[in-house]
Amino acid sequence: MTLQDLEQLKENILSEHAMTRDRQKVRITIGMGTCGIKAGAQDVLSALKTQFVDSRGVMINHTGCLGMCSHEPVMQVAVPGRPAVTYFYMTPDRARRIAAGYLAG
Repeated sequence: MTLQDLEQLKENILSEHAMTRDRQKVRITIGMGTCGIKAGAQDVLSALKTQFVDSRGVMINHTGCLGMCSHEPVMQVAVPGRPAVTYFYMTPDRARRIAAGYLAG
């Protein structure tokens, strides 16, 4: 094995460890297709990132269109070991309340 092979192995192991650690978090995903952005998804995403900036128990991200344009903004919440739940017509305030409820248990 070369030094380069060992470095690649180290990167692979660290990457797998990070993915496993992230699977233990509540994952909140906001649909950010053009329809979601027009309906206010950017405000929802910003509100969540602001509220949970220091939270280690939640991972907030965005994705493209979730295919439910008439129900935008759309938010999906995935709790480890449970099916994901999708919420429609989100507002910043509603998203913050729902997310806080998941983190509270």
